Amino acid sequence: MKFYLHIGTNKTGTSSIQRSLSDSTELLAENGICYPDTGRDDEYRVAHHPFAELGRNFPRQMAEQVASMVEEAESRGLDSIILSSEAFHTVHAHIVGQALKGHDVEVFAFLRPHAEYYSSWYREAVKSKNAKAPLDAFISNVYQPYFYWLDRWSNVFGLSHVHPIEYDRSKLLLHSSTYQLLHEIGLSENVIKKFPQHTYENPSISGNLLYTKRLINRHISLTTAHSLIPEVLLLSELDFTFRGPLHIPQGTAEKIYNLYESDCLRLQDSYGIDLLREPHEVPGHKSPDPETLPHHKNVLLSFAKENDFEVAKIIEKFNVFEQH
Repeated sequence: MKFYLHIGTNKTGTSSIQRSLSDSTELLAENGICYPDTGRDDEYRVAHHPFAELGRNFPRQMAEQVASMVEEAESRGLDSIILSSEAFHTVHAHIVGQALKGHDVEVFAFLRPHAEYYSSWYREAVKSKNAKAPLDAFISNVYQPYFYWLDRWSNVFGLSHVHPIEYDRSKLLLHSSTYQLLHEIGLSENVIKKFPQHTYENPSISGNLLYTKRLINRHISLTTAHSLIPEVLLLSELDFTFRGPLHIPQGTAEKIYNLYESDCLRLQDSYGIDLLREPHEVPGHKSPDPETLPHHKNVLLSFAKENDFEVAKIIEKFNVFEQH
């Protein structure tokens, strides 16, 4: 059986890819490809997160699910299987390799230039989790060169079977990561255009809202942080600076460049993908922005209190604005 593994990374249109694939199982089947029900998440049924997570330390269960996937595909007369989860790139590639032993495997990963990637990841970690460090510290704490984990997949499946793709919408087929992935696995453009395009609404917060959430995160658990996401998203609609690009100072850009220059060079040498960018200040919303912070404090707290948000209770209980 031929397996296509879409392994991430996060913040590269993964949710849109997964929604498109899950909504197009019949169209995939018409082209010999199974997007198996086996291994998908229980809640949304769009991605293979539970299957990917077995790659942390559950080789027997993963192998059992592979057997079920093959049976599912063969029962429909299909000769290939595509799986998608950004969790794949964080698990043990050798366990995935054991489970897929005897099958033909191609691995695909979308990669963003490092400054873009870590800025996006940072904003998501503050919004949806309880990350509390400034961007500079976050970058140092989550140091993860692409080459190191790509190399683990190449050691298992072979260098020629691992395909990193630059996530740059201007370079992707029809400006879509979904369409680019389908192109990479060999579907024609005429077929690809039949697949639905999904825009997954998951805005990144920015500006003084990002700063406020970072202050709040000092006092809450990961569970509470997750429960606050709907409130934070509503707050992000109050001002255009609460969403959109984050300002990256020249010094931070240079720090990212210095941390990941060797990673870029190794990626280019082994995989032919060029992610090296000269460091430069990235325009966007400052976080915090001292000039507008007093006004934005009032805007955020007033709206949160009017709507009986948990955010307001946390701000007032811990005097988060007084501690900044």
